[in-house]
Amino acid sequence: GQVPLLLDQAAGDWRLAQGVLSLNGALRVRDARSESPRFLPMAARGVALTLNGSQIHTTGTLFEPTRNVKVADLVIDHALDRGAGSADLVVPGITFGKDFQPELLTPVTFGVIADVKGSIAGRGRILWDGQGVRSTGQFGTQSLDLAAAFGPVTGIAGTIRFTDLLALESAPHQEVTIRTVNPGIQVTNGVVHYQTLSGTRIRVEDGRWPFAGGEIYTGGSSWTIAGTRDVIEITAKSLELAEIVRVFDLPDVKAQGTVTGTFPVEIIGPNTFIRNATLTADSSGGTIAYTGDVADAAAAADDRVSMAFDALKDFRFSVLEIGADGNLSGDILITMRLVGTSPEVLDGAPFAFNIGIDSKLMQLIRTGRSISSSDWLADVAAESVRNRQSGGTGSTPPEQ
Repeated sequence: GQVPLLLDQAAGDWRLAQGVLSLNGALRVRDARSESPRFLPMAARGVALTLNGSQIHTTGTLFEPTRNVKVADLVIDHALDRGAGSADLVVPGITFGKDFQPELLTPVTFGVIADVKGSIAGRGRILWDGQGVRSTGQFGTQSLDLAAAFGPVTGIAGTIRFTDLLALESAPHQEVTIRTVNPGIQVTNGVVHYQTLSGTRIRVEDGRWPFAGGEIYTGGSSWTIAGTRDVIEITAKSLELAEIVRVFDLPDVKAQGTVTGTFPVEIIGPNTFIRNATLTADSSGGTIAYTGDVADAAAAADDRVSMAFDALKDFRFSVLEIGADGNLSGDILITMRLVGTSPEVLDGAPFAFNIGIDSKLMQLIRTGRSISSSDWLADVAAESVRNRQSGGTGSTPPEQ
């Protein structure tokens, strides 16, 4: 009753000699937890089983049956008299690509990630006796790419050590490095420390990415794989405005100064929301200059329009506050408050800008720069994950 594996559909040859039963053939291996299986049925081939007294010893190779992909070498030992035994699985390397995805091995990743590319290797050990079941394992990858609901991720690398393999629980302070994450704005060279918990939960101890001359980091949050609602707070520290302009590739804009703030992120099903994010410039202030063309008709229609753009040719701010709220893949409200002076306007007397933009964030970002085909395809990959989560069957290319 403690054995977490079900063996059935056995076929092959058997031999009984000198009290030892030998079986050679093939069979199927399933998770004993049939209601919510942790792995899908595997085909065991080249199976050799011996029953000598009360001792069972079995070896074989596990294959994913629909694609005929080797998954692991398996060794099972069991003592009938004690009801105790073990299973050792060695995974020499599973390569994911166009024709073979993790969802063929486990339902855990379905609707969470897609378009996985790369290899995973490792080993696991399961023990059982009258006291229960225990399992451990260690698995790693040197480089894994995938699409998630929030965007494409590339270059995932690291090793995870499970203290309970069947429950997917790990020891604390696991580390993974991530080459790029692109939820619409690409961040690179991230390092995340985390722990996996039962119930397919992940506790993020800390995650850090250099960005725009400063740093983006998060910590002390947890979320559920394929969960319905989770909240993660992200902090942006000492971002340089000049670097932000460069990252967004904004034409005809120059800026100096640094900003710091928080981005509460709420994940509800396939949608990711920014909730009342704020960025504030430090006390030293800074400058913003816009040197682009202004439509003559707009300037002629209202003197205030002309004055505003004259001021922005050389605006020296003492206060800069930026806010954002909305759906990353839909409508988002961006607000900006600027207080300062311009030698071009009102003889340098102080005045303020209060700006509000209600738009689709991705379209807003793209108005200032071109979009490459690789960016567009990455958006399509992420959209496919959202479709899976919502029960859809295909992906619709986003507007350019």
